[in-house]
Amino acid sequence: MALGDAARDLGRKRHKRAAHVHHRQQHKREQRVDRKHRDRDAEQRGLTRMPRGRKGYKQGSCDQIVAYHKPAYRSVWMSKEEFDDLDDFVLVRHLRYCVKQKGFRVRHVVLATTLLDASEYSVEDLADLYAQRWQVELDIRSLKPHMQMEHLRCKSPSMVRKEIYAHMISYNLIRDLIVRTALQYSTAPKYLSHTAAVQSLNAFSEKLQAGSCRIEQLERALLQSISKHRVGDRKPRVHPREIKRRPSSYKLMNRPRHAARSSAA
Repeated sequence: MALGDAARDLGRKRHKRAAHVHHRQQHKREQRVDRKHRDRDAEQRGLTRMPRGRKGYKQGSCDQIVAYHKPAYRSVWMSKEEFDDLDDFVLVRHLRYCVKQKGFRVRHVVLATTLLDASEYSVEDLADLYAQRWQVELDIRSLKPHMQMEHLRCKSPSMVRKEIYAHMISYNLIRDLIVRTALQYSTAPKYLSHTAAVQSLNAFSEKLQAGSCRIEQLERALLQSISKHRVGDRKPRVHPREIKRRPSSYKLMNRPRHAARSSAA
């Protein structure tokens, strides 16, 4: 009886090992077919495979294209139809360049992008475009502290939405005024001060609202005033996520002022 059990265990182990070997061979065959498809796609783009031991396709110095494979399992947020429609792989371009800044160590950056054509999108252009992401922080700063959106005053959800919409409309109108000034004076909108544009508009607002017959002359004077306040070329900067002003030690006023005054008396 024990001999028969040992023979059956040995048979199961052999069958399991054979199934594992078959699965590995099938996986290798699928990888070879997938590699042929990638090579054919890369050959049509005029790319060459990287040297032995390195993955991807060489496109230039520190410039290569690699394949991002489709995951084996579907994510929770994705439907089965969307997962089935995905390609087996996606070609992504990896660019490696150096960032040199006086007083700091040289930093190496690897940028991943789907802009594969090296003749149309050079490494220098993409690196400069990536460095301009700092402009987003400046736009948020203009929207929050300068447009006084840092603290919302409304309490109900509907009024908070209306307050946000009002700030966004005002911000877009200011930006439209800056763009018109940049077009008229042949400069880039990012070189014109947003704070100065708000101050100039506030200074001209009373005369503009009066419906003067010199409206066109006032508008030209407004654009000229905005064009005089320019900002320099902002280099890439790194600042700590810290605030200079400390929060007050007093409690928040969550009731009407007259009630708080009577209780404090």
